[in-house]
Amino acid sequence: MFNPYEVRLDFGDRKRKFITDRLAAAGFVVLASCKEGIVIVTTNNKIELRKKTFEIHYKMAGARIGEINALNKLGELIMNAADGLHMNEALPDVNALAKVLSNYFSELFNGNPQPIIFKFMLAEVGPSPDKDVFVELKCDGFVNNYKQYCVLGDTYKESPAGKQAEPLSAEELKAANDNTKMIVKIKEGLKEMFAARTASGELVEVKDILRLVCGVWGEGPKIEAVVLSREPVEGDERHLVRLSKEEIQEKIK
Repeated sequence: MFNPYEVRLDFGDRKRKFITDRLAAAGFVVLASCKEGIVIVTTNNKIELRKKTFEIHYKMAGARIGEINALNKLGELIMNAADGLHMNEALPDVNALAKVLSNYFSELFNGNPQPIIFKFMLAEVGPSPDKDVFVELKCDGFVNNYKQYCVLGDTYKESPAGKQAEPLSAEELKAANDNTKMIVKIKEGLKEMFAARTASGELVEVKDILRLVCGVWGEGPKIEAVVLSREPVEGDERHLVRLSKEEIQEKIK
């Protein structure tokens, strides 16, 4: 018997798989809690699928990967949502913005037959690393929360709506592209690093994250990095500081 609800679910799952396949070569964005703040690291290769990081509001930043036309639409939507919250709240927090964006993304996904190709991460820096917040928003409006670190990039099988994504099997990873393999290496390195630092009581620093990413991906000129600092830039309210190539090179020595 024909079931419109099941047909709609199947169409949504097909769109999710299409988006996952399109993002497979989109590189990655690493977000990690450090002593200095939240460091956001991405690749700087000139391909159709581009990565961008940007400041949203005071101690809040965004990171996104996707097709360039989708990123342009996404940027406008995010800033409008943040401005709307700012009119009602002195300092809107990351969870409030995530809730608004989740509704927007869900409406776009369900109401638009042409998929919008992107993945997006919100980050809010706290007074200490344990207070940092990371929220991932997928194109269909589903939300994932992380602590300590997160890598925006695909190393999971795309799952149906509302179900937990499963990691790639060893056989699937072997057949995966180089981008996916490097993301897996970075995730493994981050997991080991934060476990070791938690056990020793030491804080991870920006230089540690840059050395890890550059060790997997390549030298500094291929990497872009910004720091969402715990303290505002001197003489300014902004917290986002973009590192120069020279500063990146100095930190990875």
